[in-house]
Amino acid sequence: MSYSDLVVRAKDVEPFIAPGMEGIYESQCLIDRESVGSRSLNVNRGVLKAGQRLAGGSHPTEYDECYYVVSGRAKLALGGD
Repeated sequence: MSYSDLVVRAKDVEPFIAPGMEGIYESQCLIDRESVGSRSLNVNRGVLKAGQRLAGGSHPTEYDECYYVVSGRAKLALGGD
């Protein structure tokens, strides 16, 4: 299979849950350099429990980000905005 034929299913990816965030937020890195060899694209699936908020975070390298809300509403503050 070539990467052009790649299909990643969230159900097949082990979620990351930070200490203290059990039942509140989980993250799944679906596409990145380590998982599929992508050098220019990261795709992360994050699920946040309704009514909860995240304190923010940082990434070791700079890259563009896109947030897509599938269900509910979200308010996003980036770079102090």
